[in-house]
Amino acid sequence: MSLGSEDVTSTRLLVALGDSSDAALHRSAWIEFDARYRPIIHALAMRSGLGADDAADLAQVVLGEFARDFRGGAYERDRGRLRTWLLAIARHRIIDAIRRRRRAPSLRGDSALAALSSKLAEDIPGPAEMESIWERERRMAILDRALATLRTATRTDERTLEVFELAALKGVPAEEVAAECGTTVAEVYRIKHRLTGRLRELVAKVSMAYDDDGSLPVAPTRGR
Repeated sequence: MSLGSEDVTSTRLLVALGDSSDAALHRSAWIEFDARYRPIIHALAMRSGLGADDAADLAQVVLGEFARDFRGGAYERDRGRLRTWLLAIARHRIIDAIRRRRRAPSLRGDSALAALSSKLAEDIPGPAEMESIWERERRMAILDRALATLRTATRTDERTLEVFELAALKGVPAEEVAAECGTTVAEVYRIKHRLTGRLRELVAKVSMAYDDDGSLPVAPTRGR
């Protein structure tokens, strides 16, 4: 059984991650887990104010911390959601990164420290805001996975994909798409309708895998 697929539920991934008896399956599960959650964590970090390089480093740290905790049996899966656990780790590490960025050794005195503390509070997104960002990025990740499957697994030719992306995803008028791609307006509408339906099916399939996000405990408290 391969776990490198967009329709494998996160619960199945967690089961495979916890079972090291099949080395190939275990490695496949970690690869898929990384591919599924790294983009969301990276985007969350950037939307929280970190630069691309810092966000990439932070995603690596978060996934490494999760892997270490998971392998160490730091929690039981039936006490909470995977997203809650990952988001809590990410928030703690984002707070650490912003604090490091804002740290000013030259500042002295209570007023200066109070000003710095106030600025930090303004810079750090609250839990509800991070939850909202995570959800938006999760939806984007699902759409990206669905589009990748549409391109590779459905054997749709490049010209048809170009028509679909211009007409359905970028909102280019059908007449302009037809002229640019050398086809008819009727064909543009036909492709748009057919592939929109197929993409919806793929998004629903991927969403089911992501939404079944396992059960993990309440958010970690250390490192705050």
